[in-house]
Amino acid sequence: MSAPTAADTLRLTVEPPFTPCLRIVVNGVDLTDSQRPLSPHGRPLLFVSPPCSQVLPPEAVALLPTARPTQALVAVCNCGEAGCNSLWVRVRRADDRVIWEPDGKSPRRTVDRSWSFDLLAYLAAIDAAVAASHRIETRADAIARELRRRRDSLFGFGMSSRERFFRLGDVYPSWDDQDGDIVPCLGIQVAGADGLGEYLIPLPAGRTDDDILDELHRFHPERYRRAGVAPWLRRPPARPD
Repeated sequence: MSAPTAADTLRLTVEPPFTPCLRIVVNGVDLTDSQRPLSPHGRPLLFVSPPCSQVLPPEAVALLPTARPTQALVAVCNCGEAGCNSLWVRVRRADDRVIWEPDGKSPRRTVDRSWSFDLLAYLAAIDAAVAASHRIETRADAIARELRRRRDSLFGFGMSSRERFFRLGDVYPSWDDQDGDIVPCLGIQVAGADGLGEYLIPLPAGRTDDDILDELHRFHPERYRRAGVAPWLRRPPARPD
C-alpha cells in the first residue's frame, strides 16, 4: 500500500486597508503570485487579495468544505472589483482532506492546478482568519446583514420597479472613490429575468437605514453605479430546444 501524499499547507493572513482583505498563501507562495492565467490578449492577469467579507464566514461560506463541491472566490482583479476578472477555485471535502481544484466547465477564471489540505488544519486556518478579521460593525455591515436576513427569510427579498422584478443575491460592504473621496457603499447583486447585475449603493449620512432599505424595495438600476466592468445585466444563454 502506497503512503498517503503529504498535505499542502495553507496560511490565511488578514491585511486591513479600508476593508480587510485576505492574503492566501499556499505552500509558502502567495496565490496572487502563483496564479496568472492569460487574458484574451495573451497577457498574464494580475490579481489582488479579496475582501474578507467576500471570502470568510459569516458573510461567505464557499470556502467551508463539503462533499458537494462549491465555487469559491480566492482573488480579485487588479482593479479591486470582484465583478471584473476574478479567480475562483472549486472546493470539496474528501474524507479528512480538503481539495482545491480547477473547474474546466466554469465560465469563470479558475486555478490551473489542485491542492490537498488536511481538514483540521484547513478549518483552523479559516477560524484564525475569521478571528483576525473581526472589526466593529460599520453601518454598511449592519445594512448588509439586514438585507441578507430578509433575503434568507421565507419569502426572500423582492426588489421591483414598474418594468422589472429583481431578487437580491450577494450583498457586502464596499467603498467607492468619488472625486478623491472614499464613500461607504453597499455592493449588491440582483437577479432578474434578464440575468445578473452588480451595483454600488451609496450610504449618505443624511439618509436613515430604513430609507435606504425602503428604496431598495423599489429598485431602479439606472440610479446606481455598476460594480466592476461586467455588463449591468447579463442575459443567460438561451435554453436548447
